[in-house]
Amino acid sequence: KHALAMGVGNASLIDNSGVAGDMWTTAAALAAAVKAQGDVDLVITGKQSVDDNSSAVFVGVAKKLGFPLLANVSKVVDIADGKITVERLVDGAQETVTAPLPAVVSVGKEINEPRYPSFMGIRKANRANIPVTPVADLGVTVAPQTSWTNVRKPEERKTEVVIIEGATAQEQAAKLADALLAEKVI
Repeated sequence: KHALAMGVGNASLIDNSGVAGDMWTTAAALAAAVKAQGDVDLVITGKQSVDDNSSAVFVGVAKKLGFPLLANVSKVVDIADGKITVERLVDGAQETVTAPLPAVVSVGKEINEPRYPSFMGIRKANRANIPVTPVADLGVTVAPQTSWTNVRKPEERKTEVVIIEGATAQEQAAKLADALLAEKVI
């Protein structure tokens, strides 16, 4: 409802409670829901999910739809002549890429600063009836395609804080270098 309050035209909820956490079934359900909308030029997704932080669902959506994928988009530069041009972050650098439409674009929070919902938008959203569609109604097989075989906590690492003192920055730097050499870090 928050998205509706911010100005989204309509919303629907896909109930995937039987396969929650299964990224491939989730991707198939989202792709089926997009197809049900008819002709779509652009699918915009987030970069990560809050459940497993896998950054994989949008990849599955693009694959299932057969659309090109533009990941980690930080800015939409242009949409014209059946193409989209975006800037995206790749290994800490900006890259400008153009792809044909329809396309799937994954964005992070750096894409923009969202507006605050208006009071009237919040009231309208609270009265909105959001249709709920079970995954099975989308023609998606409700059988988990991923499974967890082993989950374990990483071993605790012992850490030690050392405060390097010295009268000058040069003396502190020399002591730091000596300590790093002694630990075979450098």
